[in-house]
Amino acid sequence: MDLDRVLDRFGLYFDGVGINKTYGRMFGFFMTTTKPISMGYLVEKLQISKSTASVELRRLLTLGVIEKTLLPDERADFYQLKKNIWNLNLHQKVQDVKKLRSIIEEIPPKAIESLGQFKEMAHYCAFLEEELEILIKKYAKFSKEKK
Repeated sequence: MDLDRVLDRFGLYFDGVGINKTYGRMFGFFMTTTKPISMGYLVEKLQISKSTASVELRRLLTLGVIEKTLLPDERADFYQLKKNIWNLNLHQKVQDVKKLRSIIEEIPPKAIESLGQFKEMAHYCAFLEEELEILIKKYAKFSKEKK
C-alpha cells in the first residue's frame, strides 16, 4: 500500500465535500493505524505545522471521528479513531437531519404552506430520518454478519 497515495486520495475526497485536504489526510492516517498517535507524530509524518495539526485534531474530535486516549508514562496527548466509526456516522446523519428539521419547526405553518421550499424541506427531512433509521438497523445486522 502506498500510504502517501492513500492519504492524498482521502485529502481530495474531503476537499471535494467541502472540508480541507489536511483534515482528509489526517482522517486517512487514522484509518491506516491501529495504535494511538500523538500530534507530534502527525506533524512529522504528514509534514504539516503544529497549528494546522491542532486545528484539524480539534475538528476531528468535535465531529466525533477520533478520541483522546491516555498512554502510561506519556505526557503528550494521543488520539485514535473511534470504535464503530461508521455506525456513529449514520447516527450523526440522523442528528444532522433533526437539526435541519428543527429550523422548520420554528416557522409558522402558514409560512410553510405558502413557501413550497419549506414544505419540500419538511418532507425531505421526514423521509431521510425514516430511511436513516432503517439503514442503521440494516447496517447493524450487516456488520454482525460480516464479523
